[in-house]
Amino acid sequence: MRCDQFGFSGLIRPFDLELRYRDRVAVLGANGTGKSHFLKYIAYRHTHEAAADFGGWPLTGGLRLGAGVKPGWFSQFDDIPGLGDGTLLEILMHRGEHGSALTIEQAMPLLDRYRLIQVASHRYGSISGGQRARFQLLLLELQQCNLLLLDEPTDNLDVESAEALERLIQDFQGTVMAVTHDRWFAKKFVSFLVFLDDHTVRQTESFDWDDNHLTLRKT
Repeated sequence: MRCDQFGFSGLIRPFDLELRYRDRVAVLGANGTGKSHFLKYIAYRHTHEAAADFGGWPLTGGLRLGAGVKPGWFSQFDDIPGLGDGTLLEILMHRGEHGSALTIEQAMPLLDRYRLIQVASHRYGSISGGQRARFQLLLLELQQCNLLLLDEPTDNLDVESAEALERLIQDFQGTVMAVTHDRWFAKKFVSFLVFLDDHTVRQTESFDWDDNHLTLRKT
């Protein structure tokens, strides 16, 4: 993925960025600096390629994904449309727009691995937030995406869901970008994209993080 003087007028000043296959990047910064907006644009840019703005913010510069790059989006704040009325097993066996259908023999081991076997016959809309997060992670695995975009993935996760997330990232054969305010989770990354209060964006491998703000460390 490459950004050439990419930004959103009034929200993010133009910046350059180049990510390579299997990079792991934590996206950091205060609320309102455009972190989630940036990742969501990457995830849904194919539906907005002809638009001059995204979410009301005018686009500047260019953002290109490499040939064959397939983004996958995860946010606990964005439920996947069309899942609420089906049981978890029904969704996997009649996936439609969410991918190829699975047989029951294929679906049950997956549900078991994500510790969802006990709610396999429950409607997606009726299960807990942590269980919905785990099911979304399961669907991401099945989508065979190679650019994983995570928006605040650890917020309000139960232990089982946090373990499923960590396992997915460890095993993921592709690039990962994750917006987070979780210091423990951020420490698992080696590169950081920091959205600063002055609307600039900086890539770094080191920073200071106190209770109030992020500060780039001078080298």
